[in-house]
Amino acid sequence: LHAELSTIIQEEKDWPGELLHRIRDARKISVEELCAVTKISKTYILAIEEENFKKLPAPVYLRGFLIQIAKILKLPHESVVGGYMARYFKARPEQAS
Repeated sequence: LHAELSTIIQEEKDWPGELLHRIRDARKISVEELCAVTKISKTYILAIEEENFKKLPAPVYLRGFLIQIAKILKLPHESVVGGYMARYFKARPEQAS
C-alpha cells in the first residue's frame, strides 16, 4: 500500500466514505468481492462509500457493516466505526438514540 495511505490510515479519525473507497481501491478489492465476502449488498456498500446516509440501514446494522468492511480492508475497526458513525449521526441527528 502507498506510504501516503498508510500514514493517513494511522492518523485518520473521521473515516469518510470516500477514504474507505480509496483504501478499497488501493487494496484492489472490488465492490463485488466485498459483497461476496461480507454478504453486504452492493447498494449499502456504495451508500457507505458515497455517504448517502438516507440509503443506509438502521445504525445497529450500519455499525456491523462498518466492522466487517474495516476488517476486510485491514483497518482499525473501532476507529472506523467511531469516526463514521459520528459523521452519520451529525448528518442524521434523528437517528441518534
